[in-house]
Amino acid sequence: MIPKNHTVIYWKLHLQEAGRIGVQAKFAKYGNVGGDEEYRKEKWKEWWENTGKYKKPALGFVTLN
Repeated sequence: MIPKNHTVIYWKLHLQEAGRIGVQAKFAKYGNVGGDEEYRKEKWKEWWENTGKYKKPALGFVTLN
């Protein structure tokens, strides 16, 4: 039997609010975890030119060309 003083929760809105609160807590505790976006892109391009584009795909994976 459902109690008379219950509240209906819309899960989509509840999860959006919980996610927003979680992100705010993460920023308060750790700051920007991702670091400098431009530096990350620069280093990725450097890796891609030196190593990444020459690596063979892992066995068992299908590549889309």
